[in-house]
Amino acid sequence: MENEEPKLVQIFTSVSYMKLFKFLLLHYEGEKRCRYFDFDDSKNLVITNPNCLNAATLFQYKVAEKKIELLMIIKEHEFRGQQSELFGMNAIHKQFEEILHCLSSFLWFDLLVRRPNPQRR
Repeated sequence: MENEEPKLVQIFTSVSYMKLFKFLLLHYEGEKRCRYFDFDDSKNLVITNPNCLNAATLFQYKVAEKKIELLMIIKEHEFRGQQSELFGMNAIHKQFEEILHCLSSFLWFDLLVRRPNPQRR
């Protein structure tokens, strides 16, 4: 994604990871669907999907790099039927779309709150 959309990476570098995590916690019902893990080298927020228990979304803030990453975590089963696999992938796609909608809402909100001041002539 960094190669295709460098401006998106630039927008995320100016975002406070804690504000993003708080926004996601409020949107995803707090402790019902979210888990926060605080390590020395990274801060992690895991969002689960009650409709698809074999998938989760991980937001990872790497302290040294000051970078936020989005990872989709999927547990695959060897002996699933074709219908259950399609159902699982559909739930994962819906969760990914929901995450992207939430991220775009947060970015618009964040840009409006910390609107850059244009230089006046």
